[in-house]
Amino acid sequence: MNTSGNRPRPSLRRILMVEFVLLATALVLVLGAASYWAVVRSFREYAFEQQKARASVLAPILAQYYETHGSWEGVEEVLRFFCVVPGPGGRGPGPRRWRDRIVVFDPGGRVVADTFPEYPLDRQEALKQAVPVVYQSEQVGFVALMSASASGLGLGELEQAAVGRVLAAVVATVIASLGVAGFVASRLSRRIALPFEDLRDAAVRVSSGDLGVEVRPVPEGAPQEVADLVAAFNSMSRELRASEERKKAFLRDISHELRTPLTILSGNLEAIGAGVISPDEETLKAMSREVSRLEGLVRSLKDLDEASEAYQLNPAVLAPEEVVEHAVSSISGPCQSRRITVKGYVKEGTGLLYADPDRVRQVLSNLLSNALRYTPDGGWIRVEVGPSGEEGMARITVTDSGPGVPEEEATLVFQRFYRGDPSRARTTGGSGLGLAIAKAIVQRWGGRIWVERDKEGGAAFSFTVPLLKSPPADKEGERGARERLRPQR
Repeated sequence: MNTSGNRPRPSLRRILMVEFVLLATALVLVLGAASYWAVVRSFREYAFEQQKARASVLAPILAQYYETHGSWEGVEEVLRFFCVVPGPGGRGPGPRRWRDRIVVFDPGGRVVADTFPEYPLDRQEALKQAVPVVYQSEQVGFVALMSASASGLGLGELEQAAVGRVLAAVVATVIASLGVAGFVASRLSRRIALPFEDLRDAAVRVSSGDLGVEVRPVPEGAPQEVADLVAAFNSMSRELRASEERKKAFLRDISHELRTPLTILSGNLEAIGAGVISPDEETLKAMSREVSRLEGLVRSLKDLDEASEAYQLNPAVLAPEEVVEHAVSSISGPCQSRRITVKGYVKEGTGLLYADPDRVRQVLSNLLSNALRYTPDGGWIRVEVGPSGEEGMARITVTDSGPGVPEEEATLVFQRFYRGDPSRARTTGGSGLGLAIAKAIVQRWGGRIWVERDKEGGAAFSFTVPLLKSPPADKEGERGARERLRPQR
């Protein structure tokens, strides 16, 4: 919800550009100020060293003046001579361009001469850099040279001119840097914001029902996170389209499956109502079969929905012998009537299973029903439990002597309502949901299910089941667990 009223929010590109320019401005200003301060400090240190060196040269001359006059009276004339800079026409005195300020102190630190008395004087600072004037081993005063400037920088005219040129160069550099920063910010913000703008437009289209919209690849040099986000969105969009197509296909299949029994029931009821046929036992049985088909279809849909997401697994310890024995006994009746041989095997080294017993039996029931449906009379069915080669998993396989599943249909047979063989009529092919339910159940406990052609030509449906992670430590304990889990007769 936009709490700022009707004011439009700034775009991501604008925010990135403004923030980048502000950051660049702050950095450039800090660097410029630091550079200017470093230059001024360097000039001051250089000037102080030079001034102290000249003061050391001037101290003996002032000591000689003190010896000649016995005091500092009239020393200003001598100081002015040393402060005059030669003019452009030769070595003689030219225009008065005072470069240094010379200050003479008496032994008590009192100023006795100053070539620039009009400028403020920091006496303590001047005394720190002053050089003693010694006459006959007696300290008669101090002399200090300082820059003749009222700026407070401690620099003379030449140094100030140099600092001014440095300041102009820093300002020019700051302005040029800000221009470059603005250009880089514009390119960078566009490079980062453009994929997000495309994502926004694509998301709006998806929300309006245009599923499957994909964002164009990010430009070269864009951050990896942005590229990953675009790839994830495109994957999500494709999955939404596929999900929508699966939903439409599911609805088409459901309507198709319901149409046949409903048409038969409706036709029979209309014929009975019109007096065309009589509601005899044969007609009622045919209608009852169609009602049973509808009930079976609804029940299968409910099982598929529960297998997909609704129910909770209740795992328990299962002996593989128990699983095989229950599976074989569950189809022994239909197999005897059709002379189908059914056998069960448990491979050596198979541990105890740890899975939901009801769901394992449900998967096996669906696979066995499928095997019965396509195994010819006089054929055989085999149930086998053994190691899967996957850590923590066992493998259960149901093999039959039927026609097998073509390789190109190996993954399609687990789709809802799939019937690859046109000869699989609905009267013999079931609802087309059994294998889909089995796959959903197996995936719930983290297993996998697949089909391959048996070496004898039939179909071999296999799925993995979790093993008990902490089996009994000794063989006798494991044998006892198997005996306790074996069904009582």
